[in-house]
Amino acid sequence: YKVDYTVLDSSFSISNAEVFDDGHATFKIKNTGKKELEITQVNINNEEYNFVTGQGNSSLKEGEEDLVWINTETRSTPFLKDDVVNLNVTAKSKAFAGNDFIFNKITENFFVKEAEEDEIKINYKNSRVIHNNTTDDVILEVENIGDNIVLLDRFYITNDTVENRFNNEKIEYISGSSILGAGDKATIYLPNSTASFTPFNKIGVATKNNFYDEVLMTSNIENYALSILSDERIVSPEVLASLNSKYRNHIPVDFNKTFAYTYDNGSTIMNIHVKNTGDRIIGLESIYLTESLIEVEYEDYYTKSGTLTLEINEEDVIIVDATDYVNGNVNEEVLLLVTGSFGTTVASNIGYIHTVRDEQDIQIIDSLENINTSFIYANEKGKLLIKNTGNEDLSIEHVYLNGTLASNIEYSYGGPYLGVQDSAILTFDIPNLIINKTNDVIVNVTTTSSLEVIKTLKAFVDSPYYNITIDDGGTSSVYAGNLTILIINEGSKNITINSVYINNTFISLNGFYPQSFNISVGNSLILTINMTLIEAKIGAINIDDTLVILVRTEEGAEYLHEEIVT
Repeated sequence: YKVDYTVLDSSFSISNAEVFDDGHATFKIKNTGKKELEITQVNINNEEYNFVTGQGNSSLKEGEEDLVWINTETRSTPFLKDDVVNLNVTAKSKAFAGNDFIFNKITENFFVKEAEEDEIKINYKNSRVIHNNTTDDVILEVENIGDNIVLLDRFYITNDTVENRFNNEKIEYISGSSILGAGDKATIYLPNSTASFTPFNKIGVATKNNFYDEVLMTSNIENYALSILSDERIVSPEVLASLNSKYRNHIPVDFNKTFAYTYDNGSTIMNIHVKNTGDRIIGLESIYLTESLIEVEYEDYYTKSGTLTLEINEEDVIIVDATDYVNGNVNEEVLLLVTGSFGTTVASNIGYIHTVRDEQDIQIIDSLENINTSFIYANEKGKLLIKNTGNEDLSIEHVYLNGTLASNIEYSYGGPYLGVQDSAILTFDIPNLIINKTNDVIVNVTTTSSLEVIKTLKAFVDSPYYNITIDDGGTSSVYAGNLTILIINEGSKNITINSVYINNTFISLNGFYPQSFNISVGNSLILTINMTLIEAKIGAINIDDTLVILVRTEEGAEYLHEEIVT
């Protein structure tokens, strides 16, 4: 006669349960009993959903814990922020005679949260590409640098397209798992790359929620490795500020490691700090500059050590006179590739670097990747992307336009204090200048030192990136009722409604509802105001009157629409 203790020995705990409004939910589960268990079902508000676990299976031994990701996109009605929900998790363990003991745990009610962006990072220092005869194998260390649990969904070369993705069935997690809690890391082996890393290529990782990180990498023969220090790679500072890119292809400017000075006489000198990070001795072989990969002549560089040999873990500095290979502009973006050899090319490393001035310097950057980043709007608003391109910290003090001091300066990225290579985006008002489209505007940015920068920008109304329309069918004006305006964002960037004019009279946004004036790309906004509030501004309104409606955005886009009162 035996007593079956399965009921007493079977238990688990649920913690950090969260449901989000973007189609997913997560929780942590721990086997707190003595029997191995298997998760069989996950319900939210009595509805079953598909789930995956970090370990890749649903079993937990005694004391084991795991993260669980739930896909709620299949729900006919999406969960909304502040909906009340609970989780019901069902598991089973083996009792006597092989029977299943089914048990469950239900959380207390909690609120659905607004989803936040996933934040992941490929740790460049601990990642590498190994060339094997005709193919490349990739080892990546990926870290969750955000606060929420993330699910690593796919890995890709060059671009995130189906044909460029690694086969998930062949991916191996050397450590960690595809589900990462805050601060967790995973090391992933990606065999048989679909594209070559000779001379270089981009590799990326994306989460289930379509947030990603990308780095620029080169390949090395097994046991050989060469690093351009620092071992970190970053997004170009001005690109990070203005375009929200996640492509970390830049070597941080560090005057104790790798940097490049461009002098007033047009010459450019590069200090390239390299290290043998492999397990075999190598010799410095070649240096290539710019995206054309122009090889630097031997007489244009030398090493501080006086030798081209690098022992294991040895560091050296290569001094390159790059004057004849680059354009000679301050803040020029230069691609740098260094190779090492042992009879043949066995190691390489790559990254972009910005040239800096050998003294204080500041620049207004008017465009990046064919997108305007600094501009003056004809509605007397302005936006500037400013970067510290010198070798000293500085602080922005004032902005002048055609000699007039700008007011209401606000920083949408960064602040007035700029460390070396820091960027800032500031917006401001420029009242009483009566700026028209295509007018030249002289912009002068001063600092707390004597340093200043002057640049001429053309004013414009609508750029190809910011564009709105007022929809005829969705807009109406009803006598003794409301004026309803349907505004559509037709541009490629998010916009914010700045002002509304009716019959050339400013109508305060305080009278409109809802009190939300942001419109994301491809979406629309309906603004409603009572006609009595308009009459208080422009006078009596009658049936068949024409209302001339002008809507403007902070970004400079505007649209004029005529509406007949009915």
